[in-house]
Amino acid sequence: MDEVVTVIRRRVELVAGWLATAGLTLFAGWLALFPAEEVTFFSLAQGLFAMWLGIWVVWLASAHPKLVVSTRGLDIVNWVCRYRIPWAAIHRIETTDHISFRLLDGTTVLPAVAAWSIVAIKHGNPVQQAMANRIEQIRANGDPDDTEVTRTLEICWLPFVVLLVLLLILAWLSTH
Repeated sequence: MDEVVTVIRRRVELVAGWLATAGLTLFAGWLALFPAEEVTFFSLAQGLFAMWLGIWVVWLASAHPKLVVSTRGLDIVNWVCRYRIPWAAIHRIETTDHISFRLLDGTTVLPAVAAWSIVAIKHGNPVQQAMANRIEQIRANGDPDDTEVTRTLEICWLPFVVLLVLLLILAWLSTH
């Protein structure tokens, strides 16, 4: 049975990402509801589409990444990829100014949430070292036979497509 031990996120980036996404979404909604009189639907739609892409990128870069540590292995979500890595597939864990996982097949996976930061480097990377130590403790109890690593695309497209459709409906209604 796979039990989640901990979920690691960068708190400042997570909160900033949520706030930026919410603020940009509200601003886009306001622009869709109250366009200037001379604006056509198509010019408004182009602007909203550009804002929508920006909102999506802000979300993917800040609020989306996480590192899930479970009894089965790691679930690493970076900007657009999700890696499911069982404990037996990890050759070694390297800690420098970031944490990287060297796999048995020679590839290296760098979790976005365990990347370097100026504060970490200034203080000798204690957070990265603590994360690596905790992951090593949990890894010792993993299944030695499970070595299949999966990599999938994870872009959270559905909520953002719904947002785009709603913005375009609001723009259509406000310009007609």
